[in-house]
Amino acid sequence: MSGRVRIPRTVKIRLGYKKRGETWPKDTDVFVGRVEDGVTKEILEAYNKGKIDEAEGETWNLGKSLRMLSYFEWDDHSPQDDRELVVELMNRAWAHSKLRCFGDGGDEPGTASAADEEWAKAIQKVTHKAPVATDDGRFRVVCLGPKCPMWSSNLAANKAATCHRELRLRARLLHPETNPEAPNYLKQLGWVEIASGSWNGMIDIQSGLQIMRSVAGRSAGIPFTLKRSPRTVLSDGKRLNKATLIVDYDHDEVIRFGYSDPKLVMVRPESRKQIEAMKREAVELARLDAQYDSFKDIVPRAVPQLPAAAPITEPSGKESRESKGEAGITVTEDRDDVVAKAVDEGASPQLTEAELNAYLDKGQRDELKILSGGTPGQPATLTKLRELGKQACEALGDSYKDLTSLKVKHALWIKDALRQEHELADEQQELIKS
Repeated sequence: MSGRVRIPRTVKIRLGYKKRGETWPKDTDVFVGRVEDGVTKEILEAYNKGKIDEAEGETWNLGKSLRMLSYFEWDDHSPQDDRELVVELMNRAWAHSKLRCFGDGGDEPGTASAADEEWAKAIQKVTHKAPVATDDGRFRVVCLGPKCPMWSSNLAANKAATCHRELRLRARLLHPETNPEAPNYLKQLGWVEIASGSWNGMIDIQSGLQIMRSVAGRSAGIPFTLKRSPRTVLSDGKRLNKATLIVDYDHDEVIRFGYSDPKLVMVRPESRKQIEAMKREAVELARLDAQYDSFKDIVPRAVPQLPAAAPITEPSGKESRESKGEAGITVTEDRDDVVAKAVDEGASPQLTEAELNAYLDKGQRDELKILSGGTPGQPATLTKLRELGKQACEALGDSYKDLTSLKVKHALWIKDALRQEHELADEQQELIKS
């Protein structure tokens, strides 16, 4: 389980509802919340537009827009299982509220997890690859996406064929207040998940979050609004009006958050003012000239007499985790400092196997992005680092998934490769000059 990450869910918001006595849900042009799905009194006070009397259960109209925020980049993955965290795109097949199969196949075959052997064997007839039983009681099979016999386009011939594309958006639900001076500004109302099978919605949500990132420099920690927007779509050759999902934002607010300290993103207005006042006070104190009256009450402490210092010698070729101080005193470095220093200097100290196999944190990955000529938050500039990551994993006998799978040993390899590249470039420049 180590390294597996997922975003919590306290409330599920739907795009439609089921009328009393009917089998299938009805699509709407608003967001729908049910008390059974975790909708709280606070959410209803902020977004309630009226109860939907014809719907099953206690169902409420939450309006056509939701204010949200994500703590992760919109395209971040879980390091351990590579699942998408914020915007998850997956093929899913449901039957009587049971998830029968889910997978990631599309233009290329992927991997799917089937709930029962009968379903898995139906897929095996097309893929000719036997299903593999997994520890969770499911069966791993090849996912063919739209080419699978269980895809929804085959529903007329096979009533069990219900698989379809599905988007799941997971983020923090915020109070709709947009005035920074208001008490409810940035008030958090829960962890929300919204699912949609709309192709247009899938494209528009990814596009909107990417555009917002291009403006702010990041998509994490930036408030945005998810809206239901009417548009004309084609379905079975017919033009229909549908309220799909789009991402909208206030440009000035996005710029303000993008240039502010990410650690202060969720600080409420009153607390933010206190922090800023403390910072200003610290700056003003630092500017003051030192006066005798400011220090006259400070009593000097006696300096302990140390034994004569031992001769300082040059360190050996092998780095150790201990170094000699000025007085010959042994100073043991913190383990995290040793690892960080090794990654920063591109050296190869005697790190333990656990330290070498530790995953890089976001700061260390951002450093590699910059060293390789890329820009954090802009995936299009990271081609070189991805290639170096693949080469590092291949050289060290590991498999490469994405940048989140890089470890300390890979960072050392990449820095050494970049250093050699720079040295070669310098030598070529010298030859040209001579």
